[in-house]
Amino acid sequence: MDKLRLRPHGNYIITAPWQELYLLTKHWKSDLTFYNYEINFFIGLVDKNFIWITDKENIIQVQHLVNMLMHLSKEREIIDRNIIKHLNYLRLFLKNDYSHDQQSFRADHIDLENKLMLFAKSLRATKKDVFTISEQILSKEMPESLTDHL
Repeated sequence: MDKLRLRPHGNYIITAPWQELYLLTKHWKSDLTFYNYEINFFIGLVDKNFIWITDKENIIQVQHLVNMLMHLSKEREIIDRNIIKHLNYLRLFLKNDYSHDQQSFRADHIDLENKLMLFAKSLRATKKDVFTISEQILSKEMPESLTDHL
């Protein structure tokens, strides 16, 4: 899980200047925007390309994929809202207009980063499932006449 960290280990969050935390958080926001594109792409892929499946086991697997993608989409929205709120607080800290407990805020920053890392890990595992299940379904249900031409 630490492979996904964008910051050095140690007490970086405790000592980092607000500007650096702001830039790091903006990077997270950008990542979430891209994750949204990925999730929507995979939802569209599943919706458009697996409508013709007939095998009950394959239908169950596709339903599971759709449920996972929808769950990730909702989770991404929650994290995105938290990041927007977090960025607003960071802007206030940068202007010295916020009197919130800085240590508590930095702990929240670490918590937000951990949630983002877990989300990215879940998204990666779901994408792997999409690829694996797609390959299985295509090999089972694709008409032989089509596979002969590939």
